[in-house]
Amino acid sequence: MDDETSWRGDQAAFTADHLVRHAGGARRRVKVMWWSASASRARGPDVTGLLARLWSGLDRRPGADQVFVALFEPDDPVGARPFLVLRTRDGGLGATRGRALATVHGRAEPGGVLVVETRAGTIIPAEPPGEPGEDAPSWSETDPR
Repeated sequence: MDDETSWRGDQAAFTADHLVRHAGGARRRVKVMWWSASASRARGPDVTGLLARLWSGLDRRPGADQVFVALFEPDDPVGARPFLVLRTRDGGLGATRGRALATVHGRAEPGGVLVVETRAGTIIPAEPPGEPGEDAPSWSETDPR
């Protein structure tokens, strides 16, 4: 069994347990910033295409409904780089872009199994979280991308 297949099974079990009991795993406060591929295309260059290829290993442009999330330490200043990035499952967040305070349940690390809770919605990774690439966004006090 390859690592991503194993991760998918572990993530599905963790998510199901979390959604039923809202418990399990370590908790960590973070700041999050998210954007969709469609929001990026409307506002400028499509850097999410590069991010999607880096994170998933796929050589394709992401669909308009794919949402990407960058996680930051809670005390990171403007301009700080994220410590983790992920692509979410569809429908977790109501807006195509935004930023918020959040709580990570689980392992906030590359390849970690986790769920991120924000007031904007629940973020469930669609693929293993990864280290940010050079084109990952920096923390901003304005709407991302």
